[in-house]
Amino acid sequence: MFRQHQIQVVRADIIELLNSYSNYPVVFLCSPAGYGKTTAINQWLNTLKTANAILPIDQYDNKPSHFCSRFCNTLYQCQPSNTLLGEISSHPAFESAPEEFTIRALGSLDTTVPAVIVIDDLHVITEPSIINFLPILLKRLPENFRVVLLSRSELPPSFSQFWLSDGIARISLEQLRFSPNEIQSLYKQRGFDIDINESKELFAKTNGWAIGLNALLISDTPSKGSRLANDYLEEFLKTHVWSTWDKEKQDFMLQTSVVTDLTPELCDALTGKTNSALILYNFLKGNAFLSQVEDNHYMFHQLFHTFLVHMAESMDADFVKSQTILAAEWFLKQQDFYNAVEYFSKVKSYDGIARCFDLLEDMSRNKFVIDKVLSVIHSPIVMEAAEHFPFIYFMLGWAAFAEGRINDLERHTDCYYARYPEVVARNPEFAHNIVFLYFMDYRVNLINLLGAADKLPDTSASGGAAGSITMNMPLVHHCTRDFSELAERDYVSEVKLLEAAVGSLFAKEKTLLSFCLSAGLSYELGDLDTAYGHALAAYAEMKPDFAPESKFCAFSIMIHVLDALGQTLKADSIAEQLLEFVENERAFYLSYNLSAMLTRRALLKREHDASEIWLKKYYLPTAELLDFYRLYGHLTTCRVLIATGDYDSALILALKIITLSKQYNRTIETIEAEMLLAIAYCKKGINFQAKALSALENALKNAYKYKFTQIFITESANLLTILHRLQNRSAKQAENSDLPASFIKKIYMNALQHSKNTGGNVLQKTSADFTEKQKKVMRLLCEGKSYKEIAEILNIKFSTVRSHIELIYRKLDVSTVTEAVIRINESRILDEN
Repeated sequence: MFRQHQIQVVRADIIELLNSYSNYPVVFLCSPAGYGKTTAINQWLNTLKTANAILPIDQYDNKPSHFCSRFCNTLYQCQPSNTLLGEISSHPAFESAPEEFTIRALGSLDTTVPAVIVIDDLHVITEPSIINFLPILLKRLPENFRVVLLSRSELPPSFSQFWLSDGIARISLEQLRFSPNEIQSLYKQRGFDIDINESKELFAKTNGWAIGLNALLISDTPSKGSRLANDYLEEFLKTHVWSTWDKEKQDFMLQTSVVTDLTPELCDALTGKTNSALILYNFLKGNAFLSQVEDNHYMFHQLFHTFLVHMAESMDADFVKSQTILAAEWFLKQQDFYNAVEYFSKVKSYDGIARCFDLLEDMSRNKFVIDKVLSVIHSPIVMEAAEHFPFIYFMLGWAAFAEGRINDLERHTDCYYARYPEVVARNPEFAHNIVFLYFMDYRVNLINLLGAADKLPDTSASGGAAGSITMNMPLVHHCTRDFSELAERDYVSEVKLLEAAVGSLFAKEKTLLSFCLSAGLSYELGDLDTAYGHALAAYAEMKPDFAPESKFCAFSIMIHVLDALGQTLKADSIAEQLLEFVENERAFYLSYNLSAMLTRRALLKREHDASEIWLKKYYLPTAELLDFYRLYGHLTTCRVLIATGDYDSALILALKIITLSKQYNRTIETIEAEMLLAIAYCKKGINFQAKALSALENALKNAYKYKFTQIFITESANLLTILHRLQNRSAKQAENSDLPASFIKKIYMNALQHSKNTGGNVLQKTSADFTEKQKKVMRLLCEGKSYKEIAEILNIKFSTVRSHIELIYRKLDVSTVTEAVIRINESRILDEN
């Protein structure tokens, strides 16, 4: 990295302090703007023989994809010969799953070569997901990496573990201030002899403020007696810096002030010059207000950039607007949708925004970054543009759908439907989008949609949906929409009709996904042999050029069906192939749902370490609104919370999932969440059993409508106790047409058989300790012995038997002999002897 060459005093004390903190993985420098944090760090880095790189943060780094990309590039600057790191950092699909790619990048680092990375202006980061993710990244860095954080504000609470574990050292404002001696030395280097008293006077007026002192020294007539305070910096820069430059230099600065990340090519476009690279280089050599971020990228110091913006705005508002449009057009020409739409939005160029969304329609899946698209779409200016260019309502509706914003979703899709003729008149190629909206719109009955297939626009030439039609979810039968309504009919035939009606949205992968859909519905109905046949057909249909998310569905349904058939080893083999596939394809945007699926399997196999891993990586307990596109993961989190005994959090999350699922008419997720709600209530204690029964009854009612059974069988070990209670209650009540006792009994018997075959409680192991005497009592209970028979066999008093059994009930959290026997068998307590 190029270092600045302006005259400056060596911060020997700061350098020595940084060296003394060599045993700390993280060093934190905190002070307001302009106190020389960056300069001091540059001086220190120049004394090191180890590899190092700086990551200066700007406002655009509040997008996770942008931050992660720059973070990985910073790592790569430290290890430029690391081929795998370079491949991961520059992979075309990086922005589709930035966090997953970044974690892979950390795993590729050489752990033998010392390195230092500096993150400057950390306070600019306000995006919660980045604030929470950064400490995770820093903890995962190998020990040979040291990290220095520079910020104007204190570190967020997410760094608390670093403080608690004494893993971070701090350098404060008091330590960063220029001392009177340093001020005297700085002036002497520029040929101005001042005595210590004059130096102390300057210290009193500037408070040792480095940028103010530098500004004085850059001017040709530095005044040691100038009043200098933060409030007067802009006037100071005008008088002592700006006025000393020639007009050509001033014009260049003003013309480029509309952007923060400068490249020679962008500067050429903004200024009409062809030698911007040379101008930037010359300006960098002798000035404190420009820094080189990385090869070919420059940034103004934030305070100086603010000054430039004010200067440009004071000149002429039309000038700023025209320069902003030039920047937007340049980004659009580079096919940089995200920057282009941002700059067009600044000047309310609706036509420009529309052309950006034209580009988005043609964007490949690898470049379609959901968090960056969502951040753009939240702009009120984009919504205004949709009024003038209604085709934008399609993407507004999709974004609201992904984020779970029901009211916005319905408003935007209805606007699109109403103004569809205008959309097609402007661009007939967008005709297929209405089919995608109908397909996605939970208010549109799927059977009615099939009945109106002949009235839908021809989508055969569309080339498929621009984004993922599955939302990267693992199972097609509840991905972008829930297909439960097909299960009430001849679903195999209905799937074929669906493929004919809207299959072009799936492009060349439509047959594979159709097989996955049929397999999924067969699986939910408990028809596992049929499900296996469809899953095999889907698996055989995979082609090398198919989208990774479609292959993911084929892998996933095969794993689910094999597990249900008890062929766990085969399922394990498919799961290993899937992991290898995601790694080889660098399809890390699938990692969230893949991790969710593997975590569920681990819980079923009693691998409870998986709970802690999932919670550390993905759980955000403060989230008020559940994102729809993470729904499968939310359900996994609910399972994990139950497994760890955090029943209250599990109940809250389950209720949120139920609300979201019902709003979206998602039958399968509603059933699953109500079932998990029942399990959480049941495990919470005897006082919550009535609520547990009610929740499970609701789940079974929804399942009975479609005759879905498999979901209860898979969770059998956690449901047996409450299923037993519900069956007993239903047998004593009048026949219920919404939930016949025969259906409850069928579920109970299948669950009981499955639990015996697999054994044990899958969401929480029985942690209670039992004495040898209590185990003997339990064994005799399981053999069907009465209290009196147990007393005679063990040669103890009847009252003693009763005391033992009451204690056993409390430890097992049951209230009857039948429940106790079921729980003893499922927990395999007696298998140890």
